[in-house]
Amino acid sequence: MPMKTTVWITLGCIVLNSLILVSPVTAGPQSDQAQRVARIKEKVTEYRDKGKVITVKTKSGKKLKGIVVEIVDDSFTIRDISASTTQAIAYSEVAEIKGKGLSTFAKIGIAWMAVGLVLTLVGANR
Repeated sequence: MPMKTTVWITLGCIVLNSLILVSPVTAGPQSDQAQRVARIKEKVTEYRDKGKVITVKTKSGKKLKGIVVEIVDDSFTIRDISASTTQAIAYSEVAEIKGKGLSTFAKIGIAWMAVGLVLTLVGANR
């Protein structure tokens, strides 16, 4: 096969491949938003199941603190402990969400410090 024909066939395959495999540009941000909302839903469900007090910071800058009392498809409701009021918050409006309490990493660190203390005490008594 002549060199010219091989080049044209290769270029044709590259163009065809790029047309088939390229996804629309608008799909990225929507899927990122959907993944973000899914992560927030998981956290909210976990905090509700554990009965943890949470702090929610909205995209508008408002901070809310309370316990999750209701979860629906597009929002969740928290009850403010001090004021005994409820507030519905859309998942898409959440900028940050934190649960009160120790993280798993902190608990592991405390456990290792306890093990180290016990080993130190046992070694000192020998």
